[in-house]
Amino acid sequence: MHPALEAEMKKRWNQVSANHSLLHIAEFSEADWVAGRTTGDPTNCWTWDGSDLQDVGTDTRHTIKAKAGGVLEHAGMRFCFDPENEGMVLVEFVTGVLAGSGEMMKLSEDGESLRPVPEGQKWKF
Repeated sequence: MHPALEAEMKKRWNQVSANHSLLHIAEFSEADWVAGRTTGDPTNCWTWDGSDLQDVGTDTRHTIKAKAGGVLEHAGMRFCFDPENEGMVLVEFVTGVLAGSGEMMKLSEDGESLRPVPEGQKWKF
């Protein structure tokens, strides 16, 4: 996994870890760049439990079982690098049945972190 995506994953996990037992991360090679959503099947997947990042290949089984209040048992993060715009990446993060967001981000100058793109596509529910 790209170091900037790993840093973003850890940052977001720290914000939601109290409500989830695991984070399922999936890299996609395709996205709808107008709507700001990943499409197709993942090309790589990982799981993160707060201390150990496990490569699970193309395992698409993101547990979408909801707990009380519609919170998902496992949070989910999906991302896709824009093949036509170097350094741009779409990041989606879902924590509940009706809780998630997606936004365009750009690699920082040093390539170690991601920065939101103010004029980029965004969605939130």
